[in-house]
Amino acid sequence: MVSSWSVTGVTVKADPTTEEMVANAQYNLALNKTATANPTNQEGSETILTDGKFTPGGDHAATTFGTPNTYYQIDLGAIYDAGTLDKLVVAYKEANDGDTPVNGYEIQYSANGLDFVTVKTISGAMVKSQITATNLVEEEDLTGIAGKVRYVRLLYKNSYQWGIQATEIAILDINGDKKEVEADV
Repeated sequence: MVSSWSVTGVTVKADPTTEEMVANAQYNLALNKTATANPTNQEGSETILTDGKFTPGGDHAATTFGTPNTYYQIDLGAIYDAGTLDKLVVAYKEANDGDTPVNGYEIQYSANGLDFVTVKTISGAMVKSQITATNLVEEEDLTGIAGKVRYVRLLYKNSYQWGIQATEIAILDINGDKKEVEADV
């Protein structure tokens, strides 16, 4: 729920929190969209990845255990101008004894689900700098990326023996300027 306050009889709403945006289809383009883990979902359910809920330590999906080059993929259901997407939010199950939940990954975009291009590389240190034992949420800026995107892939070139255990993946349009575009012929 967005908090609000009253100033001389006028109610003012505060900016929504990341958690509120993740749970709201107005902001989260991935909410209730199809998510897959590849090559297989080793543990948990892929449907929780886009249910709009942060569940540290709880319900999650895990990529194939101990396998390099695994990934999560989200089908946004429409093709968007990538320049109108603002933020990627990933919530993880646990910090693995205080260490980073991942060794880094690549954010990849595709308009057709076949041809993917890496648009940003995230190091394990970047993830570790954002998470704590109680807040396992990572946020990555997506502004300034050009192109068309329907499929968003998080490619984990290195995987722990227990796979990558995520509880939520969100693609946010914070500014309300998302723009659907036509596919290339």
